[in-house]
Amino acid sequence: LMFWLGRRPETETRAVLSMTTDPNRAAEMRLVLAYLDYRAGDNIRALEALDQVIGDPDVTDQWRAQHQTLRTMVSRSGLDDPEAAQEVAREELTAARAARDNFRIASASQAMWQTASMLRDHQAALDRINAAIATVSSNPEWGDLLLSMLDNKMFTLQNLDRLDDAGQTLAAAEHLVTRLGLPSGPHIAAAVHYYWLGRWDDALVELDSVVRDGREITFYGLRQHGVIQLLHGAIGLIAAHRDDAVLLERHLKLGVDPLPTPETRESHDFLIVAHSLALEQRGRQAEALEALKPFLDRDYSRMMLRHQWLPRLVRLALDVGDRDMARRAVDVCTVEAELEVRPARAAAALQWCRGLYESDSGSLTTVAKHFAVTGRRVEHGHASEDAAVVLAANRQLDEARDALHDAMIVYTELGAAWDIRRAETRLGTFGLRPTTVAPGPLTRMEAKVAQLVAAGWSNADIAAQLTLSRSTVQMHLSRILRKLGVDSRLAVTTELLEQ
Repeated sequence: LMFWLGRRPETETRAVLSMTTDPNRAAEMRLVLAYLDYRAGDNIRALEALDQVIGDPDVTDQWRAQHQTLRTMVSRSGLDDPEAAQEVAREELTAARAARDNFRIASASQAMWQTASMLRDHQAALDRINAAIATVSSNPEWGDLLLSMLDNKMFTLQNLDRLDDAGQTLAAAEHLVTRLGLPSGPHIAAAVHYYWLGRWDDALVELDSVVRDGREITFYGLRQHGVIQLLHGAIGLIAAHRDDAVLLERHLKLGVDPLPTPETRESHDFLIVAHSLALEQRGRQAEALEALKPFLDRDYSRMMLRHQWLPRLVRLALDVGDRDMARRAVDVCTVEAELEVRPARAAAALQWCRGLYESDSGSLTTVAKHFAVTGRRVEHGHASEDAAVVLAANRQLDEARDALHDAMIVYTELGAAWDIRRAETRLGTFGLRPTTVAPGPLTRMEAKVAQLVAAGWSNADIAAQLTLSRSTVQMHLSRILRKLGVDSRLAVTTELLEQ
C-alpha cells in the first residue's frame, strides 16, 4: 500500500524479506527493492538484485520473467554506449545458445533489440525481437515477458512505417492478455499507435482504461513513472489539439515528475509537446519553442524518437524568426536520419524539416503524400498545412488550396479545433480561407454510444455498460452531436442513426 502511494517502504520490504520462506514472496520483495534502487538512480545495485533472482533455480519461470523485463528497462536507462553493449549482448547470446538455455537466449535477443533500436537499425531490431518472441512464446509462464516483447515489436514496426503489421502485433498482444489472464494489457502501446493513425477517440478509450485500472500504470505492482508520463502526455496532447483547455491543464499538472529518470525521459516527449502547444495557444511562441529544446539534445534520451517532433520545432523557430534554432533542428534530424540503416521515419522527418527551412513546397507536398500512403493521419494533416503555407507564399494559390483542403479533412476527422484555427490564421494572411469540410462518419465507439443515447440511456449507465469514464462518454457525445448536426441528446434517434 505504501508503495502504491508513491512512498519508499524499504524497511517494510526488507522486513518481509527476512521473515518469508516462500521463494516467490521473496522474489516479489526483491523486485520492489530493485525498482526502488532504480528510481534512486542506483542502477548497479538494482541489476545485482535482479540478477540474484534471475539466477535462482528455486524461483518460478513467471517471477524470473518479471525480473528480466525490469532488468531490460533498467539496463537501457543507464546505457551510454549501445555499440559496446551490443557486443556484450552478442557474446551472451552465443553462450546462451551453447547452453541451450531458452530464457537466456530470449533475454540476450531482447537486449540486442534494445541496442539496435538505439542505433536506429530497425530492421535488425525487428529480427532480434522476432527471435526473442519465438523463443518464449511456447511457455505460458513467460507471458509477461512475451507481452513486453510484443510491445517492443510494435515500437519497431512503427519506426519502419509498417503500421498494419504493428496493428496485427497489437491484436496478438491483446489476445495473449485474454488467453493467459495477464493483469495488464497493452493499453499505452495501443494508445500511441492509435494517436498516429488519427484514431484519437480509440486512443482515449485505451487511456481511459488505464486510468480506471491502477494496475495498468504499474509494473507488477510497481509505479512506472515513465508510463504515467506517457499517459498524461498523450491525453494532454489530444486535449490541446482539440482545444480542451481544462483537460489539457489537468494532465499537464498530473504529468509533472519531480525526480526525472532515464525511464521518464524516454516517455516524456508527448508531455513536452503538450506543454509547448499550451504555451503556443496562449500566444507565447518563444516559450513554446524553448519547451522543445530537449529534442535537440541526443543525450537527453537515446531511445526517444525526437525526430517525430522536430518539424514542429522548425516551424515554431521560423515563426519567431530564430533561423539558428531551426538550423540546429535540421542538423539534429540529419543525424537521426543518417543513423537509420534503412530510410524510414527519421528520413521523412528530415525531408519535412528541410522543406520548412528552405521553403521548398515540393518537399513538403511529397512528404505529406508519404504520410497519407503510410496511414499517418496526424502527420499528413500537419505536413499538408505546412505545404499550403509555403505554396501560398510562393503565390501557387490553387495548389495551396488543395493542400489546405487535405489538412482540413484530417483536422475535421480528428476534431482538432486548435489546428483548424491555426491553419485559418496562417493561410488567412494570403487571403485563403479553408472550405467547410463535412464531419466524417461515426467511429465504432461513437456508434455504440449513439445507439445507447438513442435508447434513452444516461451517461452514467453508458459509462458502466462500455467500461468508460463519464467524461469520456461526454466527449463522445459532443462529437456525435456535431457529426449528426443536432444540438441535444434527445435529438439522437434510431431513425437518424440509420439515415
